[in-house]
Amino acid sequence: MSYTELFKIIDELSYINPKKARKLSKIVKERITTKDNKKIKELDSKIWRYVHYIFMQSIDKNSRRELYNLTACIMDDILYVEGQSKGWFISSTGARKYAVADDELVVTNYIPRSYKEGFYLNEDDDPTVLEENMLFLKENSALLGTISKQMDRKEEILTNEYRPVNFNVSRDFTEELIDYLDLPRINKIEEKVSKK
Repeated sequence: MSYTELFKIIDELSYINPKKARKLSKIVKERITTKDNKKIKELDSKIWRYVHYIFMQSIDKNSRRELYNLTACIMDDILYVEGQSKGWFISSTGARKYAVADDELVVTNYIPRSYKEGFYLNEDDDPTVLEENMLFLKENSALLGTISKQMDRKEEILTNEYRPVNFNVSRDFTEELIDYLDLPRINKIEEKVSKK
């Protein structure tokens, strides 16, 4: 968590909506002073959710509605695929299969995903891994295609289609919120995939 980013958000938010700025400031202060690890995780989650709420309230109604709908559809489809394919987890950067080794979770399989390309095989993978990845893609091709298209659309909105809700909210402020939340955008996704 970057306190510098949070303090900047709080400062700018104080001009836009002082009440929300005070609430966020109160949660951040509690996070700074808390020593209990469980409470720290709860507060980190609470801060993320509240900043996300602030972001969604800071963008135009049509974009907000579409983002909510896309997120709900993506999550439904992801939960279905993950329920059918034990050990696999899907994100905007790809699908990963986890296993426990030496009491730790390790990634055993990885299928990258990128904007407009969808989920695709890495031909450099070990033949056994490649075969398992091919089977996963084949069994879930329709839903993975739908998920990826919906993720593409979400990234397009977050990259350049949304508008701030009114003249009091600057584009710079909403961009800071997106960066803090690490929401998937077209260029950010491509950077993450290329680092794998």
